[in-house]
Amino acid sequence: MIIGAVIGGIMNWAANGAEFSWQGLAYFGIGAAAGLLSAGIGGGVNVAMAGGTFGAGFAGTAAGVASTGFGAGFVTGFAAGFTGSFITGSANLWMQGSNFGEGLFNGLYSGFKSGIFGGITSVDFPTKTVHVVKPNKMNMQTKFVR
Repeated sequence: MIIGAVIGGIMNWAANGAEFSWQGLAYFGIGAAAGLLSAGIGGGVNVAMAGGTFGAGFAGTAAGVASTGFGAGFVTGFAAGFTGSFITGSANLWMQGSNFGEGLFNGLYSGFKSGIFGGITSVDFPTKTVHVVKPNKMNMQTKFVR
């Protein structure tokens, strides 16, 4: 989560002028909060879908518990993508003087776009075991197909 906060902070700071000022520090803080919460919520959702607790997944303390598959990958990616973009999309506009409604709308809009993208890119297609019979040798070989 710390890595997510640092990367989120640097990226948001750089995307908003990379100024060494109080405003630049505020942009860094917005990005850091978005990165930290995205990592935590993504992990929490993933562990909760596997039967663990959201809190343990959020904190990164769930040992050996993770969900996999198409649905779990999409939901986890959507939750993480939505969280980060909702925070940066709304808070950055508020920093620039927009009213509450504009910031909220922008946060929801960018959150849903990033959530869909995060969900699609996080889909895990399970590996299937396929048994192939060679006609001449009649022996079974296991081949993993993705």
